[in-house]
Amino acid sequence: MIHLVIGRRKRGKTTLAYYMARNCPQRVIFDPRGMIRAAPEARVVTTMRGFQEGFRALSAAELTELVYTPADDSFPSAFRYFCACVKTWIVADSHRPLAVMIDELAFVNPTEPALLWMLRCSEPDVFHIFVTCHRPKDVPTDMRAIADRWFLFQCRQEHDLEVIEDRCSAAVAAAITRLEEREFVLWDDDTATMKVFRNAKPWHVPLKRDTPLDGQAIDLGALEGEDISLDTQPKLL
Repeated sequence: MIHLVIGRRKRGKTTLAYYMARNCPQRVIFDPRGMIRAAPEARVVTTMRGFQEGFRALSAAELTELVYTPADDSFPSAFRYFCACVKTWIVADSHRPLAVMIDELAFVNPTEPALLWMLRCSEPDVFHIFVTCHRPKDVPTDMRAIADRWFLFQCRQEHDLEVIEDRCSAAVAAAITRLEEREFVLWDDDTATMKVFRNAKPWHVPLKRDTPLDGQAIDLGALEGEDISLDTQPKLL
C-alpha cells in the first residue's frame, strides 16, 4: 500500500509516517536529514557498505529497523542502492511484510526505476510504502495516480489546493485550509472517503532520543493501538 504524507515543515508529517510504519514488524527507512533516532532496536547506518550489512541482517530477521542516512551528498547512488535492495526483498519474499519509508522525496529521484517497480509490483497488503514531502508537486503524477492513502496537513498554497481538489475532492481541499497545526486529513483513494484527525497527542512524539544512541530510548511501540483522533485510528493491516 502506498501512503503519501504531505505537509509543510514542522507539521508532523515525518512523525506520523514513522508512527504508522512501526505497525509493521520490520522497517527500512531512507532518512536523508537524520531525523529518525528514537527506536532502541534500530540500526542507523551512514555508508553504502553499512546499509548492505544492515539490510542483510534485516533480511535474516536479525534486525527490526534499519535507518539509512547517507553521510555526504551522494543521495542519488545511495537511494538507487536502497531501492534496489528493497526490490530484491519483494522479489525473493513477496509475502513477508515490510514497511519502507522515504522521508522528503525532494531529496531523491522519484523516477528511480527500482522505486517505480516496487510501487507497482509489491503486494499492497504486505508492503507498506510511506513517502513524505512538502507539496503534491513533489510527487510525480504517476505516483499520485496509484497512491492508496493521502495524509494531508495544513495547506493554503493555491496550486497545491488545485492539485488536491483535482485528485481527491473539493471537500478535501476545503478541509485542509481549515486545519490547525498537527491536524491532518486522511483521503482513502480506494473508497473515495475522507476523515479529519485532530488529536495529535498519541502519535506526535520525539523522533530523536534525549540521550545518545546507546542510552535509554523512547518506547514508540507503546503507542500502538491508541486512537490518534476522535475518529477511528488509520489501520495498516
